[in-house]
Amino acid sequence: MGRQLKINEWLQVFDLYENYKNNKISKRAFEYEYLKICGSNKIFNRYVIRWIKIKIKKYNLGMNIESKTGKSPKKGKGSGRPRKKFPLQEIENRKRALKEISKEDLEWIVDEFYYDEILKKYNTDSIEEVIKKIKNKKNLSTTKKYHWHFRH
Repeated sequence: MGRQLKINEWLQVFDLYENYKNNKISKRAFEYEYLKICGSNKIFNRYVIRWIKIKIKKYNLGMNIESKTGKSPKKGKGSGRPRKKFPLQEIENRKRALKEISKEDLEWIVDEFYYDEILKKYNTDSIEEVIKKIKNKKNLSTTKKYHWHFRH
């Protein structure tokens, strides 16, 4: 069993793999350079290449290359893929824009651009049924009625 590679060594392996994949170097040259970086006489087979592909995929998704298992008995926090962060500013801008838009403009936007898609999504022919389905799904009050003037 060989040692764990350092970050710069993994980056070298990634570079070598890209060259191998683009036919810039042969498989034998890739194998030689990989074993030289690893510093051991590992068996180089398709499983090694598969492991390198997995490492590259995880690295491209933002995971740390550095192993956390060699440093502590338990998996450290933050060793996996980071969560997608939603910018708060974008959410606030969206809410502010929806508050500022008038009811007539909102009706026009829905009627002009999204009417057919809404009907298709809810598999119905009338907007009233869609509104009922949405209210039932979201547990909205059905006593307050809005009179939308959509095309029929």
